Amino acid sequence: MNKENNNTTLTQNQNGRKTMKINSNEMDQFVDSRIVQLQKQLLEKDLEIENLSKLNQDPKNQNSNKYRLMEIKQQTLQTENQQLKTQLQQYESLNKTQQRKCEQYQIQIEQLSSVFEETQKQLEQERQEKYNIQFQQSSNHMDVQQEKILIKTQLDNLRKEKSQLILKVKELENSLQLHEQNTNSNCSELSSLKQQLQQQIQKTSEYLEKTQALEIKNTLLEAQTKSNHSQNDELRNLRSQVIQLQKDKNSLLEIQQELETKLRLQTEHVLKLQNLLNDKTKQLNKYQEKLNQIESIEEDNSILQQDLEKITNSLEEIQLENQRIVRFQQQKIDSLKKELQQTEYIREDNNKKQEEIAQLKYQIEKKKGEQEKDKEQLQELSLLKEAQKQWVLEKDNYQKKISLLTDELDKIAKQQYDQLRIQVETQIQMKFSTEKVQLENHIWQLSSQINDLQAQIEQYTTKFSQLNIENDQLREQLNEKQITQKTVIVLEGQLRNTCTELEKLKNMFTQRNQELDLARNKILALEGCAGYAQELEKKVQTLMQDNQRLNSIIMDRCKNNW
Repeated sequence: MNKENNNTTLTQNQNGRKTMKINSNEMDQFVDSRIVQLQKQLLEKDLEIENLSKLNQDPKNQNSNKYRLMEIKQQTLQTENQQLKTQLQQYESLNKTQQRKCEQYQIQIEQLSSVFEETQKQLEQERQEKYNIQFQQSSNHMDVQQEKILIKTQLDNLRKEKSQLILKVKELENSLQLHEQNTNSNCSELSSLKQQLQQQIQKTSEYLEKTQALEIKNTLLEAQTKSNHSQNDELRNLRSQVIQLQKDKNSLLEIQQELETKLRLQTEHVLKLQNLLNDKTKQLNKYQEKLNQIESIEEDNSILQQDLEKITNSLEEIQLENQRIVRFQQQKIDSLKKELQQTEYIREDNNKKQEEIAQLKYQIEKKKGEQEKDKEQLQELSLLKEAQKQWVLEKDNYQKKISLLTDELDKIAKQQYDQLRIQVETQIQMKFSTEKVQLENHIWQLSSQINDLQAQIEQYTTKFSQLNIENDQLREQLNEKQITQKTVIVLEGQLRNTCTELEKLKNMFTQRNQELDLARNKILALEGCAGYAQELEKKVQTLMQDNQRLNSIIMDRCKNNW
């Protein structure tokens, strides 16, 4: 009989864990040899029956004692022949069942090995992702330090400009003093002009203070825009974690590109933050690949899709609100730019007025009528002061509105993050519970197979006892009827063969016990892998929290420096 050769070898993986391939070659050889022996015995018994039937047909031998003995022998041989046929059928059925079991064991072991390899790949991917997250945190810290250095340089430049303006004012005061010494005759007029000059100097200083205040306001507004962008980034992270379970990635990329084009119109600091956003989108794409792997294992995709549609609708509403906030901020920035342009025009006007004052020093007697114009300018300055007060009130109102909007966005982001975390935890628990149930069913099947083998061994022991009884009976018959020694030798050979068969069955039973132990060890290893995966998820969550804390600390320090 031609059969497939199955190898029983234990191999070790890279991690030192053992896997087993079932070998049924020895069992097949044993069953084949036993079938051949039984077929030979059947042929011998058939020949003996034919010979006895021929002897029974002779009329000479019908009245003799030999005839009776031959009939008895013929009956015994027929019964033995039937028993041998039943044994043949049993061995053939046993051979088929064992082959099926061997194939089932091989399939199960291949499945377990594939599951083990998949878990190893997942663990390696998670390690690489942890390393990438740490590297990105370090790069974010370096970018923040560079931004701090740029802000310091800008502050130094502003201080230098302030010192230059103060020097110019001092030079004007010195020139006025010299002019007072030269024009003692017109002291009264010069005193009035001095007062006007001092007022204009105060106005220039006030204008400088206004410009500085506006610059500070601009920096504060830029910081607020950065904080709003960071909050928008967190909302985008939540949105990407939810939309990872969907297939429409192109729509997300288009939305991100539109937002990036709007944000590029702002300052250089916002461009650097957009580069950080691109790095975070790469992380989110990796998380998308993970969640897609989890989707392939799950069966209840319809329920998850319904939940996702609800969440996406809520996220679209949040996106619309964010777009409105961004438009509002852009309008504010445009208004601030216009105010800065107005301040530049005011500076130019001040420079022109200083030139006019220098000309007035040479033409004091001719231009007394211009004093009325200076009074009108004083009235305009008072109006500017009132406008500044109104601007301060408007600024406070805007800051209050921004704080309220940021609080609402934080609440929405926390709620969505909690919902996502609960969904992921339930999915992981369902997955590991199903795997546990499958492994328990596999153990139950193996235990039932062992019970079947034990029942077969008990049957063989009963057969062995029956054969012993029959052997004793045959020996008594041989002693009584003086049957030839050949039959006794044949029966002893049969007993020896049955003994060897029982020993081989015992060896098979021990092998099956070893296979069960290996399967239990694999189950324990899989449970350990599941616990390790849960620990890794907890570590990832802690890393996300630490990253958020670091971002908040960095933003607080930047605000303090500004």
